[in-house]
Amino acid sequence: MALSFRFRENDCGISVVVGDDLLGFDAFIKGPAGTPYEGGTFKVRINIPAEYPMQPPVATFKTEIWHPNISSMSGYVCLDTLGSKWVGCMNFRAVLLSLQNLLMNPEPADPQDAVVGGQAQRDLRDTAEMWTHIFAGGCFVFLFIIHCLILLNLVTFI
Repeated sequence: MALSFRFRENDCGISVVVGDDLLGFDAFIKGPAGTPYEGGTFKVRINIPAEYPMQPPVATFKTEIWHPNISSMSGYVCLDTLGSKWVGCMNFRAVLLSLQNLLMNPEPADPQDAVVGGQAQRDLRDTAEMWTHIFAGGCFVFLFIIHCLILLNLVTFI
């Protein structure tokens, strides 16, 4: 049995689904307005370590995303508040709001993904918008075509 809830209206764009797994849950974050992620909905898996709250939860984007602080291969998030600057009193609401804020304020100078971080800012935005449209915007037909082209080695993303 899964439990689903949304944060209050002023925290717009974040919902959570808690299933039977007590050591993790899925969150869905809408891409913030005015960013290349606008119009997309991104699934994020939050895993809770046994040492929590002394150790931070691990956030992994399950929806593919082009962002300098999120691995385009694994979805792993590089965020100081989920690493060296973690404080045990930080709750899950704050974690999810930090992830949403990361979409609004990427840190290309401290990238998790060197390829994404190395792109010029304009190219980064264009590629991020394309990935949002393909992977997070509900365009399944286009997604299917792109995946087929990649499998046939007819197109690659650099």
